[in-house]
Amino acid sequence: MSTDSRLPNVPQMHAETGYEEPEFRTPFRISGFLCLLLGLLSVLAVFAKPLLVFPAAAFLMGLIALRRPGDGENGTRPVGTTAGMIGMLLATGFGLFGYCLPWFKDVTLGAKAEKFGRDYIEVIARGDDYFAIELGKDYANRFPESMDLDQHYALSEQGEKILADFQGSGVVETIRNGGDGANWVLDRPAHIYYSYGRDHAELIWRDAGGETTAKIHMFLDCLVDSRGNEQWHIEECVLLSPRYTAPAIL
Repeated sequence: MSTDSRLPNVPQMHAETGYEEPEFRTPFRISGFLCLLLGLLSVLAVFAKPLLVFPAAAFLMGLIALRRPGDGENGTRPVGTTAGMIGMLLATGFGLFGYCLPWFKDVTLGAKAEKFGRDYIEVIARGDDYFAIELGKDYANRFPESMDLDQHYALSEQGEKILADFQGSGVVETIRNGGDGANWVLDRPAHIYYSYGRDHAELIWRDAGGETTAKIHMFLDCLVDSRGNEQWHIEECVLLSPRYTAPAIL
């Protein structure tokens, strides 16, 4: 018996199979694979903060990939959701690490700079001016430990001038006026900054015991030696005082 091709396509019942269900294809979400790709690229965020755009984009793509199935997706789990979850995990891990790494570096360098600055003050308080002068030099230009510093600075005209300039800066007198029991502490957190290919630190010290009200302003410079160790030296150390600024002059 012939059938009319214009009749609607409805499920047909057969003896063996019963009703024929319409076919549904498993939905495919390309956003999940894009999330995975961006999650892998998120490792670049470790090297520079502007590259945190990769973790952010990966997380956004992951949210799109993991949205609820639509009406036409028959409630099945779309292909690409697993890739999206993996991408979001990678983006979260690399993103947090890339965001926090500069903070960890500043904390570490700040602690090392604070220790070096404290040792420098202690050396001056003990009266070891020659050693303090050496700590003000780049580590590569310091004299070897076998060098007799007393003889060098005492018998050299240039050494005498360097010593006189060092002792006349006001810092030496301020530290020694505080006495042996002076408790020099940071007046504010260490300021770590990067300039001209080097790490620098700015420290401001005050006497917590109140023996002296003057504050010491230190600028430290950090170099890395051949073994990969940070070597700090005093770039400038003066008494804290207001400095000229453009608005004050104009």
